[in-house]
Amino acid sequence: MRILVDTNVWIRLVARDDPGQAEAAAKLIGESLQRGYQLVLSTVIAAELAWVLGNKFKLSWTAVADFFQGLSATSGVELENEGTVLAACHLASRENVDFADAYNALWAQEQGITTAFTFDTKHFRRLGFEAVQAPG
Repeated sequence: MRILVDTNVWIRLVARDDPGQAEAAAKLIGESLQRGYQLVLSTVIAAELAWVLGNKFKLSWTAVADFFQGLSATSGVELENEGTVLAACHLASRENVDFADAYNALWAQEQGITTAFTFDTKHFRRLGFEAVQAPG
């Protein structure tokens, strides 16, 4: 059985800022893995996790990448678009941009998209687009 595990469960497990919820999350995840369930993180959950870990808990992009790497190395845990998620963490760190911009730039490259419309032209130019245009 494949089970979607929401962002808040992973955050409680990592942050341990609510001991009761952290314990409940650890127990549920541990028991699910023991039963052979596949625990799935969508790309949207990865983006939420990256934002919360980086902004609220002030983890570096390297630490966020290590977190995702650890999850994806865990038998029974599936991270959607794992390679792109990990690459986005490294690109965000290298170019000093947020995870979402880095992920979208990598996704666009995979799709053959070379032009971006954005008000954030400075960041997007550093992310490999051939053309970047601000509206207006």
